[in-house]
Amino acid sequence: MNGKIIKFIPNSEISYTWHFQTKSEFNKETIVTWKFESLGKNKTKVILRHSGFAENDREQYNEHSAGWTWFVNRLGNYVTKGEP
Repeated sequence: MNGKIIKFIPNSEISYTWHFQTKSEFNKETIVTWKFESLGKNKTKVILRHSGFAENDREQYNEHSAGWTWFVNRLGNYVTKGEP
């Protein structure tokens, strides 16, 4: 993965470009955005959006979606249970 931060608002949002380098067929740069919203003491709503996929590139979208699902589930386990 190679990219550059394009937006950063402390405690609120980060966006960066995403270029998947290990698969030549995934040659389009996309954008990953994480938004954070405080829901009170020790609670934060996290919104992840990965955008910029070509309309006809369902394979790239599906592979990234599966990867983010795996990663976010692991992050949730770590945050709630302290497990990787």
